[in-house]
Amino acid sequence: MVQAEFWRSDALPFLESRRACRTVSCYKPHSHDAVSIGAVDEGRSVFTGAPGGPVQLTAKNLVVIPAYRVHACNPVEGR
Repeated sequence: MVQAEFWRSDALPFLESRRACRTVSCYKPHSHDAVSIGAVDEGRSVFTGAPGGPVQLTAKNLVVIPAYRVHACNPVEGR
């Protein structure tokens, strides 16, 4: 099942969560005003925004993105 959802709480206004399962959603490069943490538990994605250039992420990878760092994380080959 393809699924993407965001979670926010008034009790934690500085925190936002995005969960995506088997999506083909793609995002243009962007930034956030807070640290972002991403975890890959299945599939493959390409992360752009790392100092050394694009990085392919696979299951069990974790990425920490500093606040204001321009980045994007999109599925490999549109999957």
